[in-house]
Amino acid sequence: RFEESLLLFYLYRSSNIIKAYETSKTIVFDLISGKTKFNALSVEEARSGAIYQIIDKETTNSAAAQEALMDYMRQWPARTFHQILRDIQTVTESDMHSVLLSFVKPLYDGKCNTVVTTASTKSENVSKELKLEVVSNIDQFIPLHPSSSSS
Repeated sequence: RFEESLLLFYLYRSSNIIKAYETSKTIVFDLISGKTKFNALSVEEARSGAIYQIIDKETTNSAAAQEALMDYMRQWPARTFHQILRDIQTVTESDMHSVLLSFVKPLYDGKCNTVVTTASTKSENVSKELKLEVVSNIDQFIPLHPSSSSS
């Protein structure tokens, strides 16, 4: 599935999406700069979250078979569930830092496509604050780019 090659970031049930976004940005940039250090608990929580997402996708034999078929069609190497779990357990703080720098930071610095879905009553404010183009009709949907790069 296309969405499996995307990095998705949810601000779910946030009463103030702009403040939540800015807070998450501060957290990410503080981790990247070293102002905030990773700790053993945060690393373990990240591992647990990754494991949960994998397990949640393969809750039935049918779902597991579908995932295996999709991996085959993508020509991804066959890896057992146990191997993936072992790989997750070997992720280090340094690995997490590299991921933040390479994949998460671009979410905040305008170097990737960004799509925000929100209530129509909040779209103008979110668009203005995050400097994004508004597409209100799903039929007009195109990937949104930060307005600073669309000259």
